[in-house]
Order: sequence, then C-alpha cells, then structure tokens
Amino acid sequence: MSIEGSLAEQSLVTVIRSLANTNRTGVLNVTKGSSMGMFFFEDGKISSVEMDQVEEGLGRRLLKSGWITEEQLEEALEIGESQAEKKPVSDILTDMDVVPASVLRSHVVEQLEEVISKILTWNEGSFVFDPFPWPADKHSTVAIDSDEVLVGPIRKLERAEDMAKILPPKDVVLVRTKHELEEECLNAEEKEVLSAVDGSLSMKELIEKHQGDSVSTARALCVLYGARFIGTQDEQKIAGAKKAPKRDEHVEMGIAFLEMKMYDAAQREFRCAVEMDPNSAEVRFYLGLACYKLNLFRAAADYFAEARELGSASNAVLNDMGLAYERLGHLDRARECYAKAVEADDANSTSYVNLGIACYKKGLYEEAENAFRLAIKMGSTASLCPYYLGMILARKEEYDEAEKMFKSAIEANPGSVAAHNNLAVVYELKGDRKRAVGEYEMAYEIDPDYRKAKDNLRAIGG
Repeated sequence: MSIEGSLAEQSLVTVIRSLANTNRTGVLNVTKGSSMGMFFFEDGKISSVEMDQVEEGLGRRLLKSGWITEEQLEEALEIGESQAEKKPVSDILTDMDVVPASVLRSHVVEQLEEVISKILTWNEGSFVFDPFPWPADKHSTVAIDSDEVLVGPIRKLERAEDMAKILPPKDVVLVRTKHELEEECLNAEEKEVLSAVDGSLSMKELIEKHQGDSVSTARALCVLYGARFIGTQDEQKIAGAKKAPKRDEHVEMGIAFLEMKMYDAAQREFRCAVEMDPNSAEVRFYLGLACYKLNLFRAAADYFAEARELGSASNAVLNDMGLAYERLGHLDRARECYAKAVEADDANSTSYVNLGIACYKKGLYEEAENAFRLAIKMGSTASLCPYYLGMILARKEEYDEAEKMFKSAIEANPGSVAAHNNLAVVYELKGDRKRAVGEYEMAYEIDPDYRKAKDNLRAIGG
C-alpha cells in the first residue's frame, strides 16, 4: 500500500523517520514542480539516493576526492554493465578492494546529506512511498540509519533560519552598496553570488537563480549583506550619508556568524572591530575564537594571549588559549593555561577535563587522574573522563576499575572504537577471552579500518 502526502503538511524529516521506525522497504519519491528526489529504503535504512539536481554520483565523488582512478571507475562501470545481476557501483568498488569500507560509507552519507539538505528547503511539493522491492542495482551493502543523515541537514536548515534573521525580507530587491572591503577577500561562491546582484532581483529570486543549493547561497548573501557589499534600495540611497558601522555592530555581526559556523565572515567582522578598538580584550578573544575555528591555531593563541595582556583573565580566555597551544603541540604551555583556567573558575569541569588530557599526554598520570576525578565529581558527562581514567587504571593494573571506566565511556559514547578496543584489552588481561573477542568485533564493526582492533582480533584468534 502506497503512502502519499504533501510536504506542506508533513516535513521530509517526519516522513523519513516514520519509514525508518516502521522498517519499511521501498522507494520514496519526492517532487516539487519539475524537481525530483528518490530515496531507496531497505528495512528502514537508506541504501541509495538519486536527485536530478545532484550531478555527481558516488563513483565521481570518489574519483574527485582521489580515492579511485578514472581507470578503476571505468572498470567498475564495465563490470556493472556486464553482470546479469546488477550491483551498485559502490559494491563493485568494494569487491575490487580499492576503497575502504569506512571511506565508502562516509561518501554515501555525504551524498545523502546533500540531497536531504536540498529537499528540506522545499516548502511545497509532494511525496509518494511505494513499498515494493527495487532494482538490484539499487541494493547496497552500505545501509545508513536515517538519524545519522538527518542531523547535519537539520542543523544546516537551522543555520539558514538564523541567517534569515540577519537578512532583509525575501521579497525585497537587493542592490550593491558602497563598502569598505575589497572584493578579493571574498571566496569564489560569494563573488559569484555578488555578480548576480544587479538591482532587479529579490533575495528569493537570487537564491532560485543561483546554481548552488539554497542554504549555501543564503550563506553567501548573509556574508555579503553583513560585510555591506549589498543592501536594500533604501540602504543604497542613504549609503553616502550613512556612518560607518560601529565597533559593536561588527562584534554583534561577528558573533552571529560564529553561531552560524560562518567562521571566515566572523573573522572578517572581528578584524574590523579590532581596528576600531585595538585595546578591547573582548574583541581579541572573539577574533582568537574565530581563528581557532578556522584551524589557525598560532594566530588564535596569539589573540588569546593579547586578550589576557589587555586584562582578561577569564576562564574562557585561558581555557581556549590552552586548546590552541595543545593543537600546536605545546603541552607545557597548554597545561599551564588549563591550570590557570581552573584557578580562575574552579567550578568549570571542562577546564579540569582539558587539564587531565594535557597531563596524561605529558605522562603525569597521577595529576591527570586527580583532574578527571574532580571533573566527574563536578558532574562532567564528557566520555573522555572515564576513557582516560580507564587508561590510567589499566596502567596501574587495576583492571576491575578500568573495566568500569571503559564501560562508562562506551555508555556516554557508544561509537568510541578506542573505548571498545581498550575494554577488550582489559578483558584479555583478565583472562576473559570470550568478552574480549566480543569487544574487538564491536570495534571492528564500528570502524573496519581501525587497525588496532583488527590486529588485536587477529592476534587473539577471533
């Protein structure tokens, strides 16, 4: 029996979760005008997806990312054409042993998220689910839980809704305005979107016209609007008389960009604020945070240090400075920062966790154990606390306590392959081969490319 409905009444998320929860097998067709997407379900899991607006198939994605060669892709396609019983390219590449299972899986998830992200922006359209077995070339050994591929697109949509709070209404025509920044500081997509702003199109029309997905286009428009490259017609009229944005406006916009994970744009705003107010510890801190998110750890550490020199000795500044130093490999400096962060706020469990990790990496196991136990006492739910405590206790040959800690780490983070592997090691040291094999197999099932579990399982004869 088919299931059909309107996207105006039921969201794609609701439909997918309903099919997953009832373990359905079949094809979900989603349409909006001439656009169409297809999801192939098997026992409630998604095995394949197609969409007319997604140009790259899985094989092309793997080729583009360098995991396979053009020759290997052509060989896989030829094998698929010659087989009487059709198989998806993903399975053929797996049989050829040219792509690790974990890599293949991550690309399938990426493809699913891309399609779902596009369809989630549809406010209208229809869906039909046909519960019947589908062609063999749509069956795949890779089957993904719906929740795994819904989280990313939902967050992306939420960020788009946050952007809407910054941008003018969708039906307002956008025009170019005077701006202080040079266009060279924009990325390729931002420049492309800017080139389409000709004073005749509304934001809605610009999004529909642009080839990229609507969320990415909205992101580019948000950056351009926030950086004053574009504005409304009324803003253009008063642009000459309008005063330059104040320091606080740059900070507020930068914080908004941080929350939307638009770190390049956030960095740009905070740099403008620093130029206007070079003695502000707050602005230096935010600039350091943006740099950290961009993996510019040296710059981040420097800005956090400058914020401290300007009078900020807050837990956040010291803790984040420690994180930057740790990413740079400067463990002594990181440990010193975390210790001072604890002094600044001894009720912050996160600083104790970070202090414990830095001490563990330095081989200061007793100090690390004290930090982790204090973090847990304060109510920290971080899976790293019991995980590292398990490592420390195992070193002390306190295997029963180590077992409890690794179990707690797994309860907090079931997908931790390292915790499953180390729990198996503890079982092996306790002489419990059966449970050791079970945990090694669990680690291998979560990540077939996790070499430690694979080697340990082979060594124990599992």
